[in-house]
Amino acid sequence: RDRSTDRPTDRPPTDPTGDKETTTSTEPCTNRMSFDHLTGKPWFRPEYTRQAAERMLHASPVGTFVIRPSSTPDCLALSQKSDDGEIFHARILCIRRGNQYVGYSIGGDSEVFQTVDALLKRVQPKTKLVAPTAPGGGGG
Repeated sequence: RDRSTDRPTDRPPTDPTGDKETTTSTEPCTNRMSFDHLTGKPWFRPEYTRQAAERMLHASPVGTFVIRPSSTPDCLALSQKSDDGEIFHARILCIRRGNQYVGYSIGGDSEVFQTVDALLKRVQPKTKLVAPTAPGGGGG
């Protein structure tokens, strides 16, 4: 948790007005978003490109994944080594309502998650995600 705002640290920064309206838009974010709130997560690799993720994952166990900035502005990407050894990539959209970021959606799915951790918990049973053990390392 971020002690200055008392919000989960993997949640996107919110509107300081505290607006609690629950309706959301599934339009991708167009304002620049900072992913600093994900720093320190074992699976977040802010310096990785698609190619760097592929290099790391090829040398990792099946299921190992990373979350990295997408080449699409204000989006993230989930890169994972599949059962057949191939590397696949899925775009994670940052969803906003007005100028407030309200959550994340994977691959344009209509389900919106408040945090990246919640999104990962939802997709983990289907994809057998294995978090890397250390920055730059393989899974475990």
